[in-house]
Amino acid sequence: MHRFAMLAVAICLLSFGETEAASRRVPSQFATLGAAVAASSSGDTIWVAAGTYTGAGNKNINVTVNLVIFGEQGPELTVLDAQGSGTILTINNGSTIISTIVSGFTFRGANTTAMVVTNSSPLITWCIFADNSGGTGGGFFGNGFGGAITGCTFTGNTAVA
Repeated sequence: MHRFAMLAVAICLLSFGETEAASRRVPSQFATLGAAVAASSSGDTIWVAAGTYTGAGNKNINVTVNLVIFGEQGPELTVLDAQGSGTILTINNGSTIISTIVSGFTFRGANTTAMVVTNSSPLITWCIFADNSGGTGGGFFGNGFGGAITGCTFTGNTAVA
């Protein structure tokens, strides 16, 4: 329950001052996480229902605005699986403060690193990075990463460099 309280506070802090923040739901409103991200504006929250999400719209997703992306039922039940091809999530919004939150997912099966963060400061919490590979990072790679990773598990990831 403590995780949910911390996340609720973070969502409120990110939403403060936003006049038009929207909630988006996958898959009931958007078939894929990529479609929900593409339709979102800074300050929006994306809720992803339990399930295993695969295919083109659920990998190689580029987050360039401040979002809260939340796996509703937690990482054991909300899985983003690249199926051995590509990166799952790239965050590059140029923010130097905690500005994007990703919580409650398993990132699995990426072959070019599961999550890449460039010149951004996201909070990554309550996630599992499993069975990913890549030239750098395997499960996670940060270049100009100023955020935080907390309560996450890394298992079975490999990196060449």
